[in-house]
Amino acid sequence: MKSNMRLPGNEVSVKAPWGNIAGLTWGSPSNPPVLLCHGKLDASSGFRPLVSLLPECFYYVAIDLPGNGRSDHFPRGVRYTVIDFVPTILKVVEHFKWDNFIYIGHSLGVPIGKFFNIAYPDYITRMVEIDPVPAHHTWPTTRLGIQDWYHDYYGFYDEKKYRKFNSGPETAPKYTRDKVRYTINNFVY
Repeated sequence: MKSNMRLPGNEVSVKAPWGNIAGLTWGSPSNPPVLLCHGKLDASSGFRPLVSLLPECFYYVAIDLPGNGRSDHFPRGVRYTVIDFVPTILKVVEHFKWDNFIYIGHSLGVPIGKFFNIAYPDYITRMVEIDPVPAHHTWPTTRLGIQDWYHDYYGFYDEKKYRKFNSGPETAPKYTRDKVRYTINNFVY
């Protein structure tokens, strides 16, 4: 059954500390939300054929991950791992003020959604996995362990910390030579 979902979709831009997250939307924002996240080296436009087959009773938002499609790249120095994309999902959720949503991930988009769900439980009500890639573990493997590790390691994506780590020397902390010597000499391993 083919829906009458209007293609190509409406363009959307979500502000993030590193730039803009681009995407496409279909349907009415008053309908329950469905977030679509693509795989490696893809873009939100790749979901057009799928969305044209889906029911019209949902609001579909397909995003371009940073460095893909029309989205801005992460700044220099930020890694491009599965977990580095989790804040992208959070920024989209915050932008649309969703309490919960359905998640459809393709390829790399699958583990991104899974790690989002671990770091931010209770947002995703249903998850659809299309051609998933395996999530290889090099971090704690329990749900709580991954959640704690993520928040400790990736807490710098909030606006205040992002500016601190990515602004120029004019906003950098200032230390006297004596303070530097003291800090180095009293560093505890």
